[in-house]
Amino acid sequence: MENRFIIEDKIPFTSEFKDATKAMNGMVKKVKTIFERESETLRRYHELLYIDTQTKLYNRRYVNATLPEYFHAETELSDGGFALVSLGDALDFKKRYGYERYNWLMQTFATFLQDEFITCENAIVARLNESDFFVTIPLMPINQMKKKMQRVLDNLKNALIKIDLGDACTVGCSVGAYHAKETIKSLLSRADFGLMHAKSDSNFAIHVCDKDEEMVILGREEWKAELLRSIEESRIQFAHQNVICYKKDFEKVLHDEVYLRWKNEEGGIYSANRFVPIAVHLGLVDFLDKYMIQKIVSMMKQNQNAFAINVSGNFFRNKKNLQWLRAILHAQPLSLRQRLWVEVHNSVAIKDLESASSLSSMLKSFGCHFGLDHFMLTDEGTHYLQSLRPDYIKIGSDYLYDALYDSSTGRQHESLTNVITSLGVILIATGVEKEKQVKDFTQAGINCFQGRAISDVEALIE
Repeated sequence: MENRFIIEDKIPFTSEFKDATKAMNGMVKKVKTIFERESETLRRYHELLYIDTQTKLYNRRYVNATLPEYFHAETELSDGGFALVSLGDALDFKKRYGYERYNWLMQTFATFLQDEFITCENAIVARLNESDFFVTIPLMPINQMKKKMQRVLDNLKNALIKIDLGDACTVGCSVGAYHAKETIKSLLSRADFGLMHAKSDSNFAIHVCDKDEEMVILGREEWKAELLRSIEESRIQFAHQNVICYKKDFEKVLHDEVYLRWKNEEGGIYSANRFVPIAVHLGLVDFLDKYMIQKIVSMMKQNQNAFAINVSGNFFRNKKNLQWLRAILHAQPLSLRQRLWVEVHNSVAIKDLESASSLSSMLKSFGCHFGLDHFMLTDEGTHYLQSLRPDYIKIGSDYLYDALYDSSTGRQHESLTNVITSLGVILIATGVEKEKQVKDFTQAGINCFQGRAISDVEALIE
């Protein structure tokens, strides 16, 4: 019932129970074998598709598949910093100094990047081509991104000096900020423009794009009083978007995902990307999570709708918050709890599996649903899903296409759907903007969707 692979070692003496137990054990072993085989296939496919073989960083295809999720205006991912680094003409370096030193240069620089950004949540560190490397970090101000990249470049410069190649490589870097509703093209265009400035300045120079953005980020402390006032005055409002499941001849609303809105003192309404990243920086995101949970639970008492709430990593890592949530849920009837869906960001859950598992177990004990948003495969595969045991996962459409279809042949891969099916997990395709996506995903056995082609984001009336 819990979609766990449990093998019963104690075989009953009674022949009927013995046969039933052996049959159940055989079935569980068979499903577990399918899960492990398909999980490994998926891991290898993910590595082949998205990992640069020389540096072991992500490649450009991964950036193209995942970065659009960061531009979603309803999440804390939608605001942050980026950096683009060019190591000059890599091919010329290879000709002049040989493949061995070229390989050393690429791997050394990749190591410096990984060491600097390994602790940053939701980081994308990628090699775009032979010479260019790209970093995206949600919630990171420009000034902090510049400091980190300065350390990376200083490390590279010192490493080159040690092997008497101090002037052998022309290095330039641009850093800047990205925001919601951006595109990959516009972001990389700004980054390339900044890179041109950096290269014209001096070797190992860093050019800051959008310098006016730095002043905005540095002045965010003044938001603290305003956000606290907004919570007290109920100016933090809500919007929602349906998740629809199609089954044979009818459709069903699985749940409404809830998004935060901020109403300023003049009456202007802003999406989450305007204030949630600021709240995270100021340590106020717990207040927003609690406010949202209390308000939505109160609204659920007045209707029969099912709602999905996305909580932050800061919230579920704090044991006091989980105790607070437990008390809230304990006071509600089972009929209400069964309509509450709570989701966390996939990469945040992976970084703290123990806390995420505690949240999942507690929610399930109350009859609530637990899910993973922004699901993406990891280098380790999908085995962590066995400990988290989510009821559902949400996957962005661009990434889902790569996971389901071979880009060159159009042939369907079934490993992802086999893994999900073996765990009894609902797969929801998000960011669905076109009817063709619905058709393609339906053919692959997916019938739950979220996006503007299904339902638009609308204000949630209390």
